[in-house]
Amino acid sequence: MKVAQVIVDAALMQTDKPFSYAISKDLEEDVLLGSRVHVPFGAGNRLLQGFVVGFKEQIDSSQSLKKIAEVLDPDPVLNEEQLALANAMRKTVFSYKISILKSMLPSLLNSQYDKLFSVTDETPQDVVDSVFSGQASVRYSELTDTQKQLLTRLARQKKVALDYLAKDKKTVKTQKYYQVNSSILASLEISQRAKKRHALKEYLEMSPKGKLSDLREKYSRDVVGFFIEAQAITLSERLVNRADSYFETVEKTDFLTLNDEQQTIVEMVSAAIGKDSTPFLLEGVTGSGKTEVYLHIIDKVLKQGKTAIVLVPEISLTPQMTHRFISRFGKQVAIMHSGLSDGEKYDEWRKIKSGKARVVVGARSAIFSPLDNIGAIIIDEEHEGAYKSETTPRYHAREVAEKLAS
Repeated sequence: MKVAQVIVDAALMQTDKPFSYAISKDLEEDVLLGSRVHVPFGAGNRLLQGFVVGFKEQIDSSQSLKKIAEVLDPDPVLNEEQLALANAMRKTVFSYKISILKSMLPSLLNSQYDKLFSVTDETPQDVVDSVFSGQASVRYSELTDTQKQLLTRLARQKKVALDYLAKDKKTVKTQKYYQVNSSILASLEISQRAKKRHALKEYLEMSPKGKLSDLREKYSRDVVGFFIEAQAITLSERLVNRADSYFETVEKTDFLTLNDEQQTIVEMVSAAIGKDSTPFLLEGVTGSGKTEVYLHIIDKVLKQGKTAIVLVPEISLTPQMTHRFISRFGKQVAIMHSGLSDGEKYDEWRKIKSGKARVVVGARSAIFSPLDNIGAIIIDEEHEGAYKSETTPRYHAREVAEKLAS
């Protein structure tokens, strides 16, 4: 039997030791290196989030192992480089490995947990009537403070059953689109008095596909619903990146011509891409064209089929700065900074993970972006104190960049 090595997100564990969990046959194809999983933990089999960091074959078949309960994502959330980076950081950063791994992910990929209390033969009848109200079970999150204390005490006395429910916080924004079924639309019988339906039919003949929200802005829900029920239009959902509208406001610009000194720098750095991880230190006063040099280097990186990370102090992540990268590289750019909502950060992370973004511009935590085949890491104003994390895990982005490069 194949066994997964899982680092568990358990408070006060104070260990980096992975735990062994058996993989059931129905999950064999889904449990991959870097996968996020829910596993039963402790005597109460509380479901906890964990990360698969390795595999081994079970040698002792008599040993009874708990099984992975579920896989939370269709694809692993951590790639092999990130797992290797966490191992390297663990030797120099005073932090548990689980904290390092969690810092590499958007906060929406951290699970929440709820408790489920269930009636047993030992449950007092007055509690069944007053708290459970005839139901077989109730969620902890739906109880009053008094009820929570009562059921927790009864659970300790084994008079109610207690299970843990784990749920995922991530939310994916979607947009509904419609597609006209021309043959059904043409044969659809509509009363002459239903003027709104006739108006929508004419609109659909002119616009056979588009956003459902556009229809509902012009016509009532009942009118649109008539065509949906008749299957004259079919609906589909597509994932939406909440930051897409930001990119639409930036116009494309051309590369500026470099002077001899700038051109020499670009050629030196470009020649080392993929061959040498020794860092270059670029010095120049404000206005000397460092950013234009960065843009030319990134262009060379992308032409080699590689990706790039640009770290900027949070205070420098102004629209003017981000516009310069977007105007050159368009939607290949992902922006990561503290001004984004949790949902927007998750969208940008998905964009990077899917390979749609090949250039990441962000504050220090952008160093953990899940890019593959990185060709260059640029740290602007690297002397700034903003690159040093004051919270766990405590790291300096420059040192992490050097480990990642090597």
